[in-house]
Amino acid sequence: MSIVAWIARRLRIPDNGVPINYKAIIDMYNDIHERAKTRHKASYEKEISEPRQEMRTMKDEARKQE
Repeated sequence: MSIVAWIARRLRIPDNGVPINYKAIIDMYNDIHERAKTRHKASYEKEISEPRQEMRTMKDEARKQE
């Protein structure tokens, strides 16, 4: 099931099954998308921070040896 279909299903009126508000569907989709991007970015930053710190340490040591 696509995320749009899932959101639409959650916003249905029980009687007739028509989505209440398409703008609400779009807003929920955008919110979920933004949170996913934020989680992905945080995961990337966590993954890359240790190698980045090691690289800085190596650069600092190289400068001290000069």
